Amino acid sequence: AFAYGYHKRRLEEICWDFAQEFPGITMTTIRPCIVLGPHVENYISSSFTGFPVAPLLDGASIPWQFVGEDDAARALALAVKAGIGGAFNVVGAGVLTSCEMAKLRGVRTVGVPYRVAKTLNDFFWNRRLFPGRIAPSGILDYFRFPWVADGDKARDQLGFVPTQSSYELFCEILLREKARSRTDSEAPLFEKLCRIVAIARGH
Repeated sequence: AFAYGYHKRRLEEICWDFAQEFPGITMTTIRPCIVLGPHVENYISSSFTGFPVAPLLDGASIPWQFVGEDDAARALALAVKAGIGGAFNVVGAGVLTSCEMAKLRGVRTVGVPYRVAKTLNDFFWNRRLFPGRIAPSGILDYFRFPWVADGDKARDQLGFVPTQSSYELFCEILLREKARSRTDSEAPLFEKLCRIVAIARGH
């Protein structure tokens, strides 16, 4: 299991247990999809642009949702102002599939069996290779199963309407990566390893 996702679920369960014990307190939880923006840079955002090819786990091209950092902050402010209890999904407009993102990047897709990806990821993670690009292998489930949320409740009850689409946000991080000078000395080795996997798969 992916500890980060498990802990987020447990924290929400604790919050709702508290709300049941103290019904006079309004409990509101905000569930944003993947947050992107000029101040966001982590292993999730870098995974979308850090490979010279676009790996598809078990060949799956799944849909992705993104929300801008400013929109996510505005959703929190709207929730505080509304004072409405409940759980609200906060998502950007539309989705992008893995193949669509690869096309925008101008790279080819490569199907990678989950077991191969997990073996490589465990090897890199356990040796602390490529910091900032690799996370525990539990994250791989996010790259082979779709995670698409319905934002209608936040729109109807909080008045939240995203100002940016998933497409626009992804294009922004692409422009940021292209504008950045390549100073990461580990990048060439990382890309060579990715190409070796692609060649082994016959692509």
